[in-house]
Amino acid sequence: MATYKDLYGVMVLDDTGKMAFGELSVDNININGNTISTTAGTDLNITPLSGQQIVLDGAIIIDGGVITGATSITSTTLGIGATLTDGLLHIQSASAGSISAVANADELVVEGSGHTGITILSGTSSLGGLYFGDSGDADIGRITYNHSNDTLTLRAGAVDAVQFSTTDTIFNQGGNDVNFRVESDDNANALMIDGGNGGVGIGVAGNSSYSLIISRSFTATGSGSGLHIGSASLTGAVNYPMYVISIGSNTLIEAASGTHAIAAGLGLYAPSLTTSGGATTTNAATLYIDNTMSGAATGNYALWVDAGTTRLDGDLTVAGATTLSGALTVTGTTTLNGNLVLGDAAADTLTIGATLQGASPLVFEGATANGYETTFAITDPTADRTITFPNLTGTVLVDDGSGNVILNDASADVDFRVESNDNANAFVIDGGLNKIGILGVVTAGHDVALRPPARNAGSTTTNSVLLVDPLGAATLTANTTKFFTMLVNEPNITLGAYALTDAASLYIQSAPTEATNNYALWVDAGASRFDGTVIIGAGAITTSDATALHVASASAGSISAVANA
Repeated sequence: MATYKDLYGVMVLDDTGKMAFGELSVDNININGNTISTTAGTDLNITPLSGQQIVLDGAIIIDGGVITGATSITSTTLGIGATLTDGLLHIQSASAGSISAVANADELVVEGSGHTGITILSGTSSLGGLYFGDSGDADIGRITYNHSNDTLTLRAGAVDAVQFSTTDTIFNQGGNDVNFRVESDDNANALMIDGGNGGVGIGVAGNSSYSLIISRSFTATGSGSGLHIGSASLTGAVNYPMYVISIGSNTLIEAASGTHAIAAGLGLYAPSLTTSGGATTTNAATLYIDNTMSGAATGNYALWVDAGTTRLDGDLTVAGATTLSGALTVTGTTTLNGNLVLGDAAADTLTIGATLQGASPLVFEGATANGYETTFAITDPTADRTITFPNLTGTVLVDDGSGNVILNDASADVDFRVESNDNANAFVIDGGLNKIGILGVVTAGHDVALRPPARNAGSTTTNSVLLVDPLGAATLTANTTKFFTMLVNEPNITLGAYALTDAASLYIQSAPTEATNNYALWVDAGASRFDGTVIIGAGAITTSDATALHVASASAGSISAVANA
């Protein structure tokens, strides 16, 4: 080792030929042992010659100074602003306390006692970033900020995974087959979006069979629900509908072959209820609607099917009031309990194409809701029966329970009338006059009026207005004094204070005049018997056989002639 000394200090050459200063003072720089210091208020600048570099071996501590032009600093540790180093490069503004850098991440340590950070400054149209590389890819991972559009991008596996901007947070910006998944403490797929098929899963992995699938096993601490959709408040847009949840009218595209059993906008499958515990379930439903909407709406409904046919293949139980404004087709048994209103106007129609079951299928309350109803009771038929109602307006007659059919049971001024094909008064009972009209209206002064209208006589030998012709024989079942085809009894007349000139049990007003032989009374055959007095007024008795007129005895009766008889 050689030693040299000049006016500026001591310089020593060691055995390797390198210079070592024992103590050197040059202007405001002092070199003493392993310490280089400057005079207070003076910077330390170490600048290599052109084409040269500064090489520092061993531990290097820079406490307030600037190194410029260095292309390589070789050191076991380098501390900036710290007398003690933590890792390869330790930059410290102040001590953070008794803490050390993680062994796998101590190549660069930045330390401060308060807010601490690293700032990357870039141009307004440039990128700033941290890049992560390996022997296979220099930027397989990175964090970059693009100042031209203000987006922050996170990359992993050479794929941009997340991009943040002032308007969007985009996962899988490049549209790669990368899943998005959120885990909870007990579910690896609390939320999962399958990057390959776009399926969304909540509580389960998304798959290609469903756009959204929700499936999660859990124990409820209150009112349990697999899916709860609520809105604290919703302010609607002007003239637009409002929905808490809306299912859009997407297009369903059929497969290239096969058969689709069902195509629907919303499919609900029945849950399974396990009764392994000690609790009981009163009601269970695949879809439950709590109540109708309340508010200022004109029409409030719990369920509204706006158009189309509603199909219910199972049983339908309605416990409350039901209003249907459209068509309803039900396949299966339908039970409707409670009040049921069908239609609200005369133009509404009810068509029943089925068979009404039961012995009393129809019960009518009437205008007053009380304890009295009218029931249609149907006797069990032994063959097919048909009851036909005519094309008329009127009252249907029923018996009084004893087999009697009573007309005008209320004794009101209501007429009973039977029409024929050409006579509106084939049979009339006038409820106000208590009179009967046959083949014509009733006639004042006559209890029963037979008044056939003009007609064409038939081609038979005998024609008459009234025919009394028993078609069958009457069989006596006991001794009988008299038997008649027609019996005319005397009228029961009470005169009171009034006078009556003539009265008769049977009165023939006149004989016809149009025939060759005209008779008021014609007894065609057999004996005619008059047990009373026969009085011949202005007419005469003419006989072609003197023996044909026989008077049995004077006591039995007599024949007398008056007025030139």
